[in-house]
Amino acid sequence: MIRDLIENNSDRFLTDPTKQLQYRLWLIHWSLFVFFRLPNGPNSLLDLFLGNDKYLRAIEFKAPWILRYVTVAAILSKHRITDLTKFIKQESTNYSDPLIEFIRLLFIKFDFDGAEAELKKCEVVLDHDYIIQHLQKNLTQEFLLNARYTICESFCKIHSTIDIGMMAKKLGKSMEESETWIVNLISTSKLDAKIDSAKNTVIFYSQVPSVYQQLLDKTKTLSLRTTLLVSNIERGKVQAKEEKIQSVSEIQLKDL
Repeated sequence: MIRDLIENNSDRFLTDPTKQLQYRLWLIHWSLFVFFRLPNGPNSLLDLFLGNDKYLRAIEFKAPWILRYVTVAAILSKHRITDLTKFIKQESTNYSDPLIEFIRLLFIKFDFDGAEAELKKCEVVLDHDYIIQHLQKNLTQEFLLNARYTICESFCKIHSTIDIGMMAKKLGKSMEESETWIVNLISTSKLDAKIDSAKNTVIFYSQVPSVYQQLLDKTKTLSLRTTLLVSNIERGKVQAKEEKIQSVSEIQLKDL
């Protein structure tokens, strides 16, 4: 695999940190055109980009715009959304993007109306994004549909009572279709809830995370913070090396 050649090759040229970083960035960009065309491609993309510290750092410091495509993959596959949310919450860059803002509004601020409004900006951005338009047919519409479902799922999970009519409007479905969708959501997400057909409402009961799950979430957060700290240190080393090389080059030019 190309990734193995970049990470494990013993050649001095390929193990140089600056060169490795550049090759990782190339692989990140090239792989978009591969992952999105495979059946489980978005999952593999997320595992590589969010599950590998080296690639996560490369995106954070040198290619934050890649988060747009990571967000698309996460919403389409519903895979590693929690990891993406934690990274966006803690990432140190000032990069701004409607898709990143959508994640921030929905999963960090729990601003459902704001997230829904942000989708309109996402549609404009994706319709004019060269890579998105060449990855997969109707990818923009597929993202928007899944994003609306994600909003509704999140809304259901933090509210005790849901009006099916309101949910039908958000989903763009009939009352019957919306009720079926909610039943499937309750089943797949293992939520403790019941439907009151007489009042056209869904009642959700309190979902308290287990002690194990709370500990696991906190451990992941600590790990990510440690990774970001190490990343800042390594970035400083790379910048210092680049500045040294530039200084040497300037001196050599003066001598000429």
